[in-house]
Amino acid sequence: MIKIKIIKLIILILVNSNIIIFMIKLICVQICYADSRLQVLYKLYVTNQTSIQTAILQSNILHKISKINLINLKVGIYGKLKKLNTILRDNDRVEIYRPLIISPKELRCRKNN
Repeated sequence: MIKIKIIKLIILILVNSNIIIFMIKLICVQICYADSRLQVLYKLYVTNQTSIQTAILQSNILHKISKINLINLKVGIYGKLKKLNTILRDNDRVEIYRPLIISPKELRCRKNN
């Protein structure tokens, strides 16, 4: 059985005694971040043409985790590196990457020695 969920935001605006109705489709996205001590996963609904940067700002994750810096931020969707201006699609998972402390190659060399 397939379940399809269509979520719409209905905006009513009153202009000169006339009601103007806007229907905007919302998409569901996840914002996630993890380090050695903390794992965070936010689920939020954003408008159809939202970029990764806008979704991160709307999630308020930057205020809750001070380590994340939007200027030199590396992000991806399902493990693939993306730019901050990438437009999101429904059910995308935005992953915020932290800088590497040590390269995987150097770590392997240290383990072998």
